[in-house]
Amino acid sequence: MTGIGIVYPKSANIEPAQKIGYGNNQENQQSLFFNESGQPAQKEKAFIPYENKIKTQNALVKRHEEAHKSGAGPQASGSPVYETKTDQDGREIITGGHQMINVPSLINPTASREQIEKTKEAAQYTIKGAEAPAGFDELSAADRSVAEKGRAVLSSAKAAMAERNNLEARLVKFNGDKNVEGELSSQQLTQAKQSEEPPEKQHSKGSKFNLLV
Repeated sequence: MTGIGIVYPKSANIEPAQKIGYGNNQENQQSLFFNESGQPAQKEKAFIPYENKIKTQNALVKRHEEAHKSGAGPQASGSPVYETKTDQDGREIITGGHQMINVPSLINPTASREQIEKTKEAAQYTIKGAEAPAGFDELSAADRSVAEKGRAVLSSAKAAMAERNNLEARLVKFNGDKNVEGELSSQQLTQAKQSEEPPEKQHSKGSKFNLLV
């Protein structure tokens, strides 16, 4: 299995409330802060909208990546990793993150039924994990790419199971074997192939027939 990083690319561009100094006398040496409406405000109040934006973005990125992890179930590898930066006042801003999700390998129809079923289940978890945040946030290009890879594997596993059923049916027709388990051997594949050949071609490989009447 290959680990594919699901990247959450949105980057914050959050500007703090502006601080402007003015005047030279003692009364006016205090810096003035302005709120979003451009009105003078105390520092604590002026920074409230800025801090709320940080909290909102941090919560969204965390929710996005946690959704990937939860949705991917056993296909999730490790925990979310976040990229951060710190503003001039020490506030931590999460600018992005990623969660590793394993994409199962394609499966061969000669594999056991159990292996094929496990591949189908793993592919479904991969798709679910990649698309988990879609209900509340935009999916990244990497999110969509992992989901597409999962669908390709799921489609392949379904086709492999259909072919496996077909091969088993041929084996039953060929030699009456009703208990085909585990991976199919090369001998079983040869038998299954022979069962598709026209009767006259099969006869030519066996006993000689007296065609004289």
